[in-house]
Amino acid sequence: RFPRDITFFRSRGDILLSPSSPAPSPNDIKPLPAPPHLFYITIQKDPSSMISTGRPDLLIHSGPSKASTVISFAKFHSVTQTTDMTLCPTPPRSASANFSTPNFSIPRSLPQETQKQRMRPKFKFEQLAPTGGIFSAEKYEFCHTLPWNDVRERFEWRHTSGPFVRKIDRDSGGLKLIRVSTGDVIAVYAGLGHSSRASNPSRVLGMFRFLRGDSTVGLGEEFEVLAIMSILSLVERGRRV
Repeated sequence: RFPRDITFFRSRGDILLSPSSPAPSPNDIKPLPAPPHLFYITIQKDPSSMISTGRPDLLIHSGPSKASTVISFAKFHSVTQTTDMTLCPTPPRSASANFSTPNFSIPRSLPQETQKQRMRPKFKFEQLAPTGGIFSAEKYEFCHTLPWNDVRERFEWRHTSGPFVRKIDRDSGGLKLIRVSTGDVIAVYAGLGHSSRASNPSRVLGMFRFLRGDSTVGLGEEFEVLAIMSILSLVERGRRV
């Protein structure tokens, strides 16, 4: 669902997700056009740190506009640094799509209540929570149920060098996503932080990469959504501090 290399862009207070542009080649006569935006992320305006609303703080849409279906949303806890992440059910396939797959099983009639339960959309819930720090969080972890064996595993965002937001010439941040059971790095993020339009005309927020390897096999599409939602939650919460 998501590309391996991702660039996040700011757009009127919201975020656009695009595949990262390929590295330029010496043979290129002119710069390659930027890849199209694939996903739209709505950032709800933060009313006040003292006011808590029922609206999600982040929403990931299934397409490049705000009108696209929401596939996941996150709600920040106002007192703690915990974030509730929700995966929305996949929209049902159309009738024509259902008929395209032959079914050779013997038809059986199910109780009406059982049919309703199977048809009812199912939301999935996870939490992104800080761990490892006394006065400030050193790690942020969430869990994910593997789709092929229903085993629960933990994943942690850890700083790669210095604090998540550090002062150099401009704010920047680097984090890596660790699969705790194996210790392998699953994804990395490099953020640009706050920058002026003159120094960053494309309004790039940061860059993200899913790493390849045996440890990433079988995690599933829902894990990718959780990885994207979790890093965007950390970035947005850091911006609001």
